[in-house]
Amino acid sequence: MKGAFAAFLLAAGLASCSGPSALEVEPYHLREITATAEDEPMLRGEQMRRLYGAVSVREREQRRGQYYKVSWHDKEGVGGGDVRVVFEYQQAATGSRVHRQVADFDSTTGSGETEFQVTGDNYLKQGRVIAWRCRLERGNRELARRHSYLWESPTR
Repeated sequence: MKGAFAAFLLAAGLASCSGPSALEVEPYHLREITATAEDEPMLRGEQMRRLYGAVSVREREQRRGQYYKVSWHDKEGVGGGDVRVVFEYQQAATGSRVHRQVADFDSTTGSGETEFQVTGDNYLKQGRVIAWRCRLERGNRELARRHSYLWESPTR
């Protein structure tokens, strides 16, 4: 009995020590250009970071929108081809049209971060992002994929 319990604890411990996922996406939506005292301190800090350096109302308005911080890790594929992070999304005013942004990294890179933005006139005129999908590719292979709840087709 004690041996089975010890084996269970060891397996649970090893499972919790696994490394980061191959692809993580952290969305942030900057809705307001003025902070209020009622805002959550962490959210207010992120808002102030995004608005830093924007002096005029127009500059601050151009920073409104949605930001997607993408972290990726490929421990096995270094040198197996260039890395590409593909971010596809749909916006409220454009219906089912899929927009695309891409970040490329060289083949010697095993991990990294990038950020995709839907801000400024793009956000103000075409609306908020209603669905998104992010893919990590190395060479001609897809290594990982993440998508929002509303992203419909896995083959898109």
